[in-house]
Amino acid sequence: MPNTLKISLTQSIKAIKKHKLLFLLLFLTQLFFLIISSAVFVKFSVTIGDNIRAFLEPLENISVVPEEELITAIAPAMEKYGYYKAMLRNLTLFIVTMFALYIVINSMNWNLSNFILNEKSLFLKYQLKFGILFLTFTLPIIAIINFTTQYVFNIDQIQTAIPFYIIISLIFLYFMYISFAYMNKMKNLKQIPNIIKQSFIIGIKKAKILIPTIIITTGLPILALYAISTQLEANFLLLLFLIAVFIVLINWGRITLLLVIKNLEKTK
Repeated sequence: MPNTLKISLTQSIKAIKKHKLLFLLLFLTQLFFLIISSAVFVKFSVTIGDNIRAFLEPLENISVVPEEELITAIAPAMEKYGYYKAMLRNLTLFIVTMFALYIVINSMNWNLSNFILNEKSLFLKYQLKFGILFLTFTLPIIAIINFTTQYVFNIDQIQTAIPFYIIISLIFLYFMYISFAYMNKMKNLKQIPNIIKQSFIIGIKKAKILIPTIIITTGLPILALYAISTQLEANFLLLLFLIAVFIVLINWGRITLLLVIKNLEKTK
């Protein structure tokens, strides 16, 4: 394990011990984000699921009717076209809502993590910078998926294209998380291109340190999440404990990543 990562892991534990109240506040804001985002996910999942069932129901028997009766069979589905548009509308609203929640609440989590490391910033200003960087890295992912599904892959190839989408998303998210560490250095919005450029430079040059860091700091919360999924019907107190561990690991991982990048900057 690279020395920078070892040092940062030690520093993160010391910083958390030193700022226990701030870390508790960070725990609560992360918990709030998980509760709200989970509630939104469940609500839209039910709504979109109802839209899909209502739209597909008239299509179930189309394949078994004679050709001369096909138009008559399709007619009910065409009448249900409003459900298809409602599904697209709800799906769009779901994505926009989740983006908004991530920008508003998770920007607070990143800012509080910086507070723990004694790097303070005004919340509203920080949220604005966070939101711009977040959209800068996520909108290209959406654009690539939208373009390729329309002009590159046909409907039979979508499933085989999923690994491609996962790789593209991971690449963009990798550089996005690195860019978040530079937000306190951004004095005005004109510096955004420089921040993005710096994120790509350090993300490539220091990949041997940053990739293991992100694997560790995201892998441990994922393991905790898996443990939660296997204990959903277990003892309630055990489930609460695993959820608490999951949240602590998320916040610890964020602080560790910030420290690794900060330490890498010192050794340039």
